[in-house]
Amino acid sequence: MADSEDVPQLSMVTMDGELALLRIGDGLVNCNRLVWASRIADGLFAQAVSAHRTLSVLKGDGEDGVDMEAEICRLMGFDPATYELVKDLSEIAYAGKEDADDRFSENPPT
Repeated sequence: MADSEDVPQLSMVTMDGELALLRIGDGLVNCNRLVWASRIADGLFAQAVSAHRTLSVLKGDGEDGVDMEAEICRLMGFDPATYELVKDLSEIAYAGKEDADDRFSENPPT
């Protein structure tokens, strides 16, 4: 019987020229899911907050009893509660990025 070192292990799988699975340690990472999650984390929250801020400036104050927050969220494709969640997640993610930027800056605090 062969040693486990003699049995070849899958190290990566590509599909259509893109990395699909990657071995890290003893596990396999589903790179398709990682890319999807990364796109959401790196872009969606910041885009939503930026769009909300811009629409808020463009729309100005509410007129005739119009709920401007609901109207701005509707224009972005959000309901107000979902936008609030996204905004909170954006603030959390941005705070973490600032901490990382401080740790890896060229001129760290002394």
